[in-house]
Amino acid sequence: MEIEPLRTLLSNASPRSKSSLFREQTNQYRALYWLYYDTTNYDSYSDEEKIQLWSLGVFYYDTLGHQWYNNSNWLSDTNVTVCDWYGIQCGTSNDNGNNNAEEGVSSEGKVISIDLQTNRVRRDIPYEITLLTSLQYLGLSYNSLGKLEEWLFSMPSLEVIDLDGNGIQYIPNNIPKKNRLKELYLAENEIWEIPSSIGRLRNLEVLWLWNNDLEGTLPDYLSGLRNLGKFLFLFVVSRSGVPLKLLTAFVSSHTSPFKPSLM
Repeated sequence: MEIEPLRTLLSNASPRSKSSLFREQTNQYRALYWLYYDTTNYDSYSDEEKIQLWSLGVFYYDTLGHQWYNNSNWLSDTNVTVCDWYGIQCGTSNDNGNNNAEEGVSSEGKVISIDLQTNRVRRDIPYEITLLTSLQYLGLSYNSLGKLEEWLFSMPSLEVIDLDGNGIQYIPNNIPKKNRLKELYLAENEIWEIPSSIGRLRNLEVLWLWNNDLEGTLPDYLSGLRNLGKFLFLFVVSRSGVPLKLLTAFVSSHTSPFKPSLM
């Protein structure tokens, strides 16, 4: 019965996951079991740390982490912290919340970046990743995910989504209006349409869509994204190599702290 307070904590943090936390065959349950029984420092973790660890545990199990090319330190707490897991970057004591959803909230010890490009990450990104409320960068390019989930856009601190080369076929039709996304990388996928919901990404500066299945002229609603082209060009090329008619000016100088080289 001692595990029940943890199950209650996680159910309250992610009500959508509640039923899965009671079913032994689910990855939500596996991550719960791992966190409670297999972490040596469990009693020293704050509730916030437990939620963060469980979220990453679900992500690991859901995307077949045991088969990744590199999963160093994942689900291990022996002489390491979550900040030492392969592909994970945490905030430091120098961070003052400038990039966090809440001004003045420190991101020290919280996951701000997941970079697992070309690492054999497979299946779908689990909803529980939304519990990483300080996550700014999600870099999963050239894996086998196949889906861009609408709820990723509502993550409170997420500014960059990099899912180049994942076999993605569509951009969600119902992107939430409240989002912080600045950079969206979806090159070398199988996208054939740019939905009107892309117009809700009011902070978007980079839209990277080369080598997809797009044809014709870019839709007029893209012209409403005033920040596109401010730091980078909007570069959209069909799989045939024919550029689509562009609606924004080209500006070729852009530096991203997460994706520094685009050409």
